[in-house]
Amino acid sequence: MRIVLSAILIFHSIQTVQATVQMPEKLVLRGIEYSLYSYPMRKFFDEHPGVLPQYTYLPTSLGRGYVATYEIIDDALFVIDIEVMTEKIVLRSVMNYIFPDSTKPIFVSWYSGLLIVPHGERDTNFFRDVRYSDYIIFKVKEGKIVSEKNLNRKQYERLNKKIIRKIRRNWRRNPL
Repeated sequence: MRIVLSAILIFHSIQTVQATVQMPEKLVLRGIEYSLYSYPMRKFFDEHPGVLPQYTYLPTSLGRGYVATYEIIDDALFVIDIEVMTEKIVLRSVMNYIFPDSTKPIFVSWYSGLLIVPHGERDTNFFRDVRYSDYIIFKVKEGKIVSEKNLNRKQYERLNKKIIRKIRRNWRRNPL
């Protein structure tokens, strides 16, 4: 009995947490479409509940319920399409439903933060950790591009650690 329990404990201790990889947002930059590690529409949908149409099919790979495509035009961020998954497992545009009185593209004035654009050589390890050889980081303030940095993997990882340390310091000062 001890051997069986030990085997079960060992088996469960070496299991990795499995999660479905999410469909990324998209960014059109200088005519090329990239995946985006940021979600500029999230704040809009948080502030306008009920605007996103109820979808009839929500796959585990699309937990937020939509895929938005953005474009940087004249140092400003615009959303050019928002799609939801239909029951036929195809993406369907709902841009006109969300912004019925506007013409495309829509200026993303509500977003301030970082846009993280991975690109270059892709490396995936055993734990599904996807890394890229290069990253472009845009700092955005109220929809306007304030700065742009091109980083290699090591520079990006250092920046990531620095940001996490800053967040932890803020949490210690202002706990929930």
